[in-house]
Amino acid sequence: MNKLPTDNLYKFVALSGVTLAIASIYLFVSKVYEYKDNLLAHKDELEFLGPVTQTGAIIGLLLAGVGFYLWYIKLQKPADLELEEKVKIAQVQSQRDKEALRLNKYQTIYEELSKLEHQTNFTNFLMLGDLAYGRKFDPSQVPKSDRSTLKMHISFYAPSLERVYEGIEKLDSEFTRILSEFILKVDPTEEEKKEFIVGGTMTAKMIVKEIATLKIKLSEIVKNETSKA
Repeated sequence: MNKLPTDNLYKFVALSGVTLAIASIYLFVSKVYEYKDNLLAHKDELEFLGPVTQTGAIIGLLLAGVGFYLWYIKLQKPADLELEEKVKIAQVQSQRDKEALRLNKYQTIYEELSKLEHQTNFTNFLMLGDLAYGRKFDPSQVPKSDRSTLKMHISFYAPSLERVYEGIEKLDSEFTRILSEFILKVDPTEEEKKEFIVGGTMTAKMIVKEIATLKIKLSEIVKNETSKA
């Protein structure tokens, strides 16, 4: 046996009650209006209709109240609670997605910092090999790093690290200047070689040190966020 269509049933009861109440009130009012010129002559009829229509109106209102109450308690309220629960779940999921996105971006920052660190160390190693051991500097051997992605991710997702990264950018510009002068110098003197070695090595070490500092600060951000989750 199929289940009763409770949704329509409750609505039918409620609307029937409203209809009964309106019809009862309308019947009495219409009779009063019809007999307005001679109410006394229809006193008995009106006295009979009064309690009847009043009872009909009360019963109708009760039916309407019961119907709407049952409809709300049995159907609408559970639906509202279900919807509210779905909204809460969606909000929690949305928050988790945001946290996952941030962690993913932090990972990208860490990876790009590691690439920059490796690029700096290896470039300095290639330069030292050329100056000290006569191995020809080959630019194609310089590892790649994506500074624009690194800077964008720090600006968007870890703005508290921007000041430290600005320091790295300045050091990186200095290292690039030294490297450019070294590449353009066809036959450097021993003194110039010494300047390139000292300047390049010192700058590279400072860059690596600042990158290490930035990684520590990044790990603190990740630790704080994961502890809140």
